[in-house]
Amino acid sequence: MIKEVEIFTSQTLPISYSVFGRRANKNRRVEYLIDPKGLLDKGYGIPEQVVLSRWKKKSSRKNYCSGMRMSPNIWRSIRVALGNDAFSIAQMSIEEINACYQRKSDELKAHKYPIITGEKILHLARGLGSKNLEALLLRHNDMSRSGLFGTPDLYLWKCTKKTRDIHSIKFVEVKKPKEPLSSDQRDELEYLNNVLGIPALLLRLIEHKMTQRLNL
Repeated sequence: MIKEVEIFTSQTLPISYSVFGRRANKNRRVEYLIDPKGLLDKGYGIPEQVVLSRWKKKSSRKNYCSGMRMSPNIWRSIRVALGNDAFSIAQMSIEEINACYQRKSDELKAHKYPIITGEKILHLARGLGSKNLEALLLRHNDMSRSGLFGTPDLYLWKCTKKTRDIHSIKFVEVKKPKEPLSSDQRDELEYLNNVLGIPALLLRLIEHKMTQRLNL
């Protein structure tokens, strides 16, 4: 088994990994204060929400940073609603994608697959490119992988504010300090990086007690 320290150690995300105020929400999920210094004004969020919020704050005068949370079944959802033809998907409008999802809503609900908005689908298609999008659709819809998942928690992108053209993307698996990385997740990070050449990293949060906040 590959040790975590050997996986993608050169990759980082330019945000603070420090988190404060650990607690369990009503669904018994761990959440932290979103503010990187442990201030209360931005409220709480689960780990992937914390990372996504901080990433969006990295927007600059020229670049816009955004992203989306990824469902483990996102690639299966896309196949049911839109098919496997990545080139055709990339040519669709937001309205056309939304209409396809609406027509397939009963089938998606039956499989417990998420409904993805047309805007998010196009961000995926344009960031990944048709070749990589098709590869992921085929990989995750192969019958031999019916019980396997591993999709990273977040898909992040950076685009120019003027044109909104995506010029960089990254997948991120977010983990709490002692939370293990599953074999499916490890395999997916390796596939994204080594087969498709798409940056994909493991981001492990660093917990601090509230009494440490002023010392950072």
